[in-house]
Amino acid sequence: MRGAELIKYLAESIQVRPRTDLFAEPYAGYLLISRLGLTLAEGATVRMRFDKGELPDVELRTGPDGELQSWTAFAAGYWALLNTFLEVDPDAHRDSTSAP
Repeated sequence: MRGAELIKYLAESIQVRPRTDLFAEPYAGYLLISRLGLTLAEGATVRMRFDKGELPDVELRTGPDGELQSWTAFAAGYWALLNTFLEVDPDAHRDSTSAP
């Protein structure tokens, strides 16, 4: 399975889609996310291999009730990537938003 298809499958599984205000075609969003994710992974791997202290963990208020949680630089970067380019797919959530 290619990167864009994997991202598409995962996005559909969790009922999100590429942001419609950014991408004319959804596939372009999946392709960009897979390319940027691969770039992020390769860069983090190379940097950590040579100097583990160069990419220290970061503390973010993502825990229950806004508690601090420790994130690796790679995880925080990927989280930011997905939150930037994906949105909840309202078509996938129709049953939960439709009136009785």
